Amino acid sequence: MIKDISRTFWRSLCVTLFFTVAASTAAAQADEERFAVVTQDCAAGVAAACSELGWMYERGKGVAADDANAAGLYRIGCEGGDAAGCSDLGFMYERGRGVPQDDVIAVGYYEQGCSGSDGWGCNYLGVMYDGGYGVNEDNTRAFDLFDQACNQNIGRGCSNLGLMYRDGQGVAVDLVLAAGLYERGCNQEDGQGCTDLGYARENGDGIAVDLALAVTHYRDGCKLGNMIGCTNAGFMYFSGTGIAASNERAVSYYTLACDGGDARGCNNLGTMHYDGFGTTQDDVRAAELFQLACDDDYPLGCSNTGLMYSFGRGVILNEATAVSYYQTGCDGDDMQGCYSLGYNYENGLGVKLDRTRAISLYRQVCASGDTKACADLTRMGVQP
Repeated sequence: MIKDISRTFWRSLCVTLFFTVAASTAAAQADEERFAVVTQDCAAGVAAACSELGWMYERGKGVAADDANAAGLYRIGCEGGDAAGCSDLGFMYERGRGVPQDDVIAVGYYEQGCSGSDGWGCNYLGVMYDGGYGVNEDNTRAFDLFDQACNQNIGRGCSNLGLMYRDGQGVAVDLVLAAGLYERGCNQEDGQGCTDLGYARENGDGIAVDLALAVTHYRDGCKLGNMIGCTNAGFMYFSGTGIAASNERAVSYYTLACDGGDARGCNNLGTMHYDGFGTTQDDVRAAELFQLACDDDYPLGCSNTGLMYSFGRGVILNEATAVSYYQTGCDGDDMQGCYSLGYNYENGLGVKLDRTRAISLYRQVCASGDTKACADLTRMGVQP
């Protein structure tokens, strides 16, 4: 991802770095100039300027980031009649940024934003109805709100509407329509839409299978900030699906995903360090990454953490601790965790030997299609 290191290459690199630094400096200067303008406009009573000033405080554009100031300015913008300010203030309440976390209050501000024709407000409000956050769950209402957002050219609204068609929430299942909406969202630079379109392309869900295009969509999703897209792109490179295999590129994408908070990306990056594929072999780093994934409620990450404790790789060997992690993984329906837990019960490793419990766990894993667990049941003289 990320030739011959000739003099020409280094000259090119230096020029690139110069322009990168110059562009960054120019952007910072532009932010400072814009900050001065919107500060004056807000002081003069322009509601939209106050909302924009809040946005600059929230993102640290032209000024040090300050969520409390951002929320206060969004409030001024909202009260002055700027619908976008209402939606942004709702977002701050939903996330508890600069104000106390409160889903009910967030819903109220999203309502104001959406009623004022702010498409993002409609999309955010749809998410609240879809999940039952601060309001009673209502898939039909969520569908209508995503539709409103999509029709106002909010890419995320189109992508979310596609998911409603995929899952049959508030509407009949229609994978063809879903794929079309993912594409519409992606074309409006929504990373989620690009990633979902990639998945549809990879699996033929409502659209023709095209693995090379799936890779492109995943990469586009990643570029637009969707970390699942980064993880999926990494796996395509790792497995050589739709593109030439490259462990180094897989590591690059997994790193982006993990740094962006995707637990599966952290787990997959851990496996690369564990095996030394595309990066240095490093048991300590692998254990840290598996733990990160587990802490973020990714069951396979917990099962893998258990393995590290069972073998003393990157951590001090401790079978009792391993059992605890296997249990967490198994509770999350990860069959690797269930199998390892069964093995420990069968052999009394870190837990009291319990043949009955081992058989029960092996049967659970066998039923999922794991032939090794089925063979273990036969070895133990019981029916799978």
